[in-house]
Amino acid sequence: MTEMQDLPAGRFSSWLRGTRIAQVADSGADVPCGECTACCTSSYFIHIGPEETQTLARISKELLFPAPGLSKGTVLMGYDENGHCPMLVDDTCSIYEHRPLTCRAYDCRVFSAAGIAADRALVTQRTRRWKFTYSTQDDRDQHAAVQAAAQFVQEHPDCFPAGVVPGNPAQVAILAINVCDVFVGDDAESRPPRRVTIENVHHPGSTSTVDAGMYYAMREAMLKVPSAEAPGLTQAQMQDAVLPQLPDDLFPDGAKAGWWSKSVQLDLEAKGVIARERSKPLRWHREPA
Repeated sequence: MTEMQDLPAGRFSSWLRGTRIAQVADSGADVPCGECTACCTSSYFIHIGPEETQTLARISKELLFPAPGLSKGTVLMGYDENGHCPMLVDDTCSIYEHRPLTCRAYDCRVFSAAGIAADRALVTQRTRRWKFTYSTQDDRDQHAAVQAAAQFVQEHPDCFPAGVVPGNPAQVAILAINVCDVFVGDDAESRPPRRVTIENVHHPGSTSTVDAGMYYAMREAMLKVPSAEAPGLTQAQMQDAVLPQLPDDLFPDGAKAGWWSKSVQLDLEAKGVIARERSKPLRWHREPA
């Protein structure tokens, strides 16, 4: 039997940064797939939003049906009797340049990063071949932190807000990537911190610690709100847009949302994730990748 060769996954810290940016900016992932079609032949349902007009124009309506529980106009594309995407023709995506955002964002390296198996056998086979490189100790520390986070997410779902801990491996891996900063320096056997250190753009070098669950719930909500270019949103607009995104068990009726949104906003500014515009009134937008 021929031994499967390793696949270069890239330098870990660079991949991690790019993956986080892609999630925020909806810019898609740059995956060196080569001739691999594992995700295209693994019986996946593909979500397609109503704004993806170029994609929808190239798929027969007979292959689409409403996506239950999602926003109006969102549809699902299924698979054929062999578990293959109907857009896969001769082992090639027939609509590659106009493929769905779900496909553009899919990066099976998240499983390798998190050290967990995928929910499909073919994808798991592929992920076992990915090999990251480590130019510095920081690369290794970040990879260890992602894996520790993934383990913690699976073993301690009670430490996260209701509805935040997902059930499928891909979402577990993505959550681990988003919260891994608090695990840097921890090994899998240590007790991960329940608090996270935040910064304040108005006081460089000054930090404080806050509840990790509250912070990440607000951070996740805030990163869904401002656009990636000016003009952004005012403080009031951001707070109004964030409220529907917050888990009720942490922010019942929006309690304490004002303080948390301001604290997380100042932290994200200090980290260069969002930018303040010189306008009246003040506005904020996400920093471009």
